[in-house]
Amino acid sequence: MAMRIKLRMGGLHYEALYRHLFSGDGNESIAFALCGRYFDEEQEIFLVHKLELFPNRQCIVRHPDRVVWSPSEITDLFEACRNDGLFLLKIHCHPGGGDKFSEYDNESDLQLSETVTGWLDKDV
Repeated sequence: MAMRIKLRMGGLHYEALYRHLFSGDGNESIAFALCGRYFDEEQEIFLVHKLELFPNRQCIVRHPDRVVWSPSEITDLFEACRNDGLFLLKIHCHPGGGDKFSEYDNESDLQLSETVTGWLDKDV
């Protein structure tokens, strides 16, 4: 049986995240969650400790199917993760629908993963 992965966040975090990601302009937005982690043989649970809503005005590109931003804008989050033993979760939306990752998503995730791994010296 595959390990189940769960994300837990409080209602205030959820509401703020939803409002940010689905602002009504039809373009993708991005946010980051700093999470604690619990795991056993059956499940892995990430618990949101802090939520950072990446300002839409700081995005390089925002379209209905793509958001581009610079990882250098969130180095303080890398540092917080390293100092507090937390994990960084990138969250973005598809305001027009769609439940599949695009080639842009995959490219962005790979770039972020390489940056985080190098910064935190963690391969998680």
